[in-house]
Amino acid sequence: MQSKGVVYYKGLNGIRAIAALGVLFSHIGLALKELTGENKFWLYDVGGYGVTIFFALSGFLITSLLIIEKEQTGTISIKQFYVRRILRIWPIYYLYILLVVICGYLFLNAYYFEPKFLYYLFFAANVPYFGHFDTLRGLGHLWSIGVEEQFYLFWPWLFVFSKNIKKTIVVTVSFLVFIRVVAYLILKIGPSGSFNFYAVLHTTRFDCMGIGALGALILHYKKERLLKLLTSTFMQWTTIFVFIAIIFGKFRFSLLLEQLAAAVIGLSLILSNVALAKPLLDLENRFCNYIGRISYGIYVYHILIILLCRKLLEKLGVPLVPSCILLVVCVPIATIFIANLSYKYFEAPFLKLKRHFTKVNTTNNAVLATPSSTIISQSRAT
Repeated sequence: MQSKGVVYYKGLNGIRAIAALGVLFSHIGLALKELTGENKFWLYDVGGYGVTIFFALSGFLITSLLIIEKEQTGTISIKQFYVRRILRIWPIYYLYILLVVICGYLFLNAYYFEPKFLYYLFFAANVPYFGHFDTLRGLGHLWSIGVEEQFYLFWPWLFVFSKNIKKTIVVTVSFLVFIRVVAYLILKIGPSGSFNFYAVLHTTRFDCMGIGALGALILHYKKERLLKLLTSTFMQWTTIFVFIAIIFGKFRFSLLLEQLAAAVIGLSLILSNVALAKPLLDLENRFCNYIGRISYGIYVYHILIILLCRKLLEKLGVPLVPSCILLVVCVPIATIFIANLSYKYFEAPFLKLKRHFTKVNTTNNAVLATPSSTIISQSRAT
């Protein structure tokens, strides 16, 4: 690959789309559960696994780009790495917080000027889930963005200081998994509202991001046996069956293993789409590319849209059954519409600025891949 090319991994936008829509519909399911008092809206189980797939994808993509940068330039520009992350994540993150504060005050009888609001301002929205206190209304889902930002605080430094990055990543990920297992066996989960070290690890899920990073090693350093295993027909069918089980709320077997298993399943889906010409679950299509491109906005905005729609339906006195139908229909449409506007008119200018701080150019736009391609490089002109 040449440094002047543009890196594009086929199928990854589709994985973003699956994860984002999974989280969206799971939270719609939770809203329906609150409205009706019924515990039969099975989609609300999907969200946690969707986030885990996001984590695995993040670990894979960030590690891949760092490997390519190190190979092409011989070093890692830490400054440029963090500027790119800031330009991608911060603008929409802080815009959303501002919108929540304004809408909370005007429409939702919610007020945010209290000490724990600082957790959300400084990308520590996962801390309330450690057992200290309740989350702030409309902001709780930002915990996963906090986890990613915390992961970025140390991950690129491994590439700066390590003389053998393959060994360093394997040891680091093995350690992260090991301490989760030990914490579970010794500490397990404490009473509701209590602080527990395993709850910290379970919420933070650096190990799930690390599993994605291992996938980047397998792909870039051509670990053929592992690549064939993870992209085998058996693994691809397993992935499909697990997705079906998740959708119907049947993928529950161990608090310790289920998120790690979901990360491995997510990694199999990633590698199958990136490395195979025709995976069983082929996510390289126009719809998936569109949803994947705006997936960050879908994830960030959807909770506020649910809250505002519920408030509007309540004000209008809409009966229960029509309210549920309208939530299911209107929330996804409104969320995609707003995420699209946000991407075109708010996020895009910041994404253009990223190019000035990029050594390995990437794109969310689909390009044609040759059957044997795993990483497709094309000129800037396209």
